[in-house]
Amino acid sequence: MNNESNKTIYTCPMHPDVKQDAPGRCPKCGMNLVAVDAGTTESGHAHKSSGGCC
Repeated sequence: MNNESNKTIYTCPMHPDVKQDAPGRCPKCGMNLVAVDAGTTESGHAHKSSGGCC
């Protein structure tokens, strides 16, 4: 059995190139890392709008 397919990856919302296998903080900006599916770390980048300028 291969456990790579269901391994949780954590990434920074602002720096999707930062990937870790455990929760923590982004080494670039200090934001909390968020869990993503291992299969969506490359193309699953999306911004959540909170009524800001963009």
